[in-house]
Amino acid sequence: MDPGSVQLHGTLGKCLQLYPWANQSLVSRFGRSSGGIVSCHATRTFSTDDGHSKEQSTTPNESGSNDSHDKESPSDEDIKQKILAASLQFVQVHGFSRKALIDGAETVGYPSVSHGMFPKGGADLVNYFYQDCNKKLAENLEKKCKEMDESSKPSTRVFIQNAVEDRLMMLTPHIEQWPQAMALQALPQNACQSWCNLLQLVDDIWFYAGDKSTDFNWYTKRLTLAALYKSSEIYMLQDKSEDFENTLKFVNNRFDDVKCLGQSMKNCQMVTKSIGENLWGLSLMARNIMGINSRAR
Repeated sequence: MDPGSVQLHGTLGKCLQLYPWANQSLVSRFGRSSGGIVSCHATRTFSTDDGHSKEQSTTPNESGSNDSHDKESPSDEDIKQKILAASLQFVQVHGFSRKALIDGAETVGYPSVSHGMFPKGGADLVNYFYQDCNKKLAENLEKKCKEMDESSKPSTRVFIQNAVEDRLMMLTPHIEQWPQAMALQALPQNACQSWCNLLQLVDDIWFYAGDKSTDFNWYTKRLTLAALYKSSEIYMLQDKSEDFENTLKFVNNRFDDVKCLGQSMKNCQMVTKSIGENLWGLSLMARNIMGINSRAR
């Protein structure tokens, strides 16, 4: 099957179009060094449509007086990142909300009205936290890959399961507020970004696990892992066991259930449809936790 001929519709299809590597061929995307479970020396390559690297540049005025000012002044994106990072410490008090953003802005020396930089309010804070956790996991996986030798490489299942467990444990600082976060992610206006974040997570895990799929299995592996991760995430919300021991058992059982993980799957379109329906059901469950689907509010 030609990967370029695959058509995915609805929210998932739209998100895959926005996904960073969706417009690259699967062959070029995963044409990496051969080897065992982990390709430690491979790197992702990004380029513009014309094949050249893109650099930011400014047009100096005649006097050049603005050059030093531009270098010294932080960009809007830098300010937003600083506020978001500072706001996380207030999530346990105010939840993922504008109030947390206001307190975060004031902590780093910006006025309270700076929360206007975040039109989605608490959802922007959830998005930042999710992406930051994804980044930390990817860095940890890359480090592990570099430290492994041929004799110490774990199986694909062990590597992926450990990655899922590590990522789930990153939620523990805000586990009490995570039902609210999942409810915000499930809102229609946030669903596409939430899908992209989840796809980024599972793609990173499969990449460092050494996956070299170049057909529709590239999608089914990631969608299967996405469904497994989200079901574990929801289970974790009601887990009161010490150190989330029951959640880790749940994850292990789900991996036992997914016997086809890492193998070819038949009738991929049916599998994709089934997983999409399951994830939509999980999002509705998260919304029900917060009472978002209730008419009496």
